[in-house]
Amino acid sequence: MTLFESGMVAKLRVTNPNPEALTIDGASFKLILDDKMGTIDLADMGLVD
Repeated sequence: MTLFESGMVAKLRVTNPNPEALTIDGASFKLILDDKMGTIDLADMGLVD
């Protein structure tokens, strides 16, 4: 992290309304706060019941 960077913790809730389990291998999200955009890349999220 450099002088002009900052970090934060964000929680993402994934729900599955289907009776079958959902396997997620990875995901990519864009987070926008005060007209500033950041990206979040997740790998190996697992199984959502």
